[in-house]
Amino acid sequence: MSGWVRARDSVVLWAPSAVLALAVLIPVGALAGDLFAGGGAFQRLRSVLGEAQTWVLLGRSVGLAGGVTVIAVAIGIPFGVMLGRTNVPARGWLLAVHAFPMFIPPFLVALGWFHVFGVNGYLGTPTAARMLFGPVGLLAILGSTFAPVVTCLTALALRNVDPSLEDAARVVARPLRVVVRILLPTAFPAVALAVLLVFALALSELAVPMFLRVRTYPASVMSRLGGIDFAPG
Repeated sequence: MSGWVRARDSVVLWAPSAVLALAVLIPVGALAGDLFAGGGAFQRLRSVLGEAQTWVLLGRSVGLAGGVTVIAVAIGIPFGVMLGRTNVPARGWLLAVHAFPMFIPPFLVALGWFHVFGVNGYLGTPTAARMLFGPVGLLAILGSTFAPVVTCLTALALRNVDPSLEDAARVVARPLRVVVRILLPTAFPAVALAVLLVFALALSELAVPMFLRVRTYPASVMSRLGGIDFAPG
């Protein structure tokens, strides 16, 4: 009986994993087929991977995604603590308003800031426009747009913390120390998941960097494989 249970558990675990792996590997395999179709595949591969510009662009994109993640965490964790573990009036409504950018494309947020800080915007100046159309604008827009992901996951994790732990800590420690030493370590798995999600979303974002004229790795891939510079392989 125990062997049958182990076999059943293995099937339940591995069957969805196999389906997910196939869903990921099939399209990647199709792209690899385009690369190796015809002659000169390895020469094309070496010419792309051997260019320093490719790796510099990838490193820059990773750095920008890391900067976006830092900004999102710096905004999201304090808001998550405030909205998840304090007695702020109407904190449910505040959380809903703060989380609203998660439900719209980041491009719309960038377009809105363009109407504010663009050359012809309400507060537009040449200096503001130069900052908007560059890495500074990209970091500010994506960091503030993805911050609600960190806020929501942190707030949900903190709401599940046993109140007795917090009450016992507040007997001998100040509120800030309780947050740093008790609440945030308890919510660490949720915060780590939020960091991973924000980094992945920022690294794969396509529309905002192209709109702000910031060259990134995903935008270059889009231009190469689906844009005017179409060159399969």
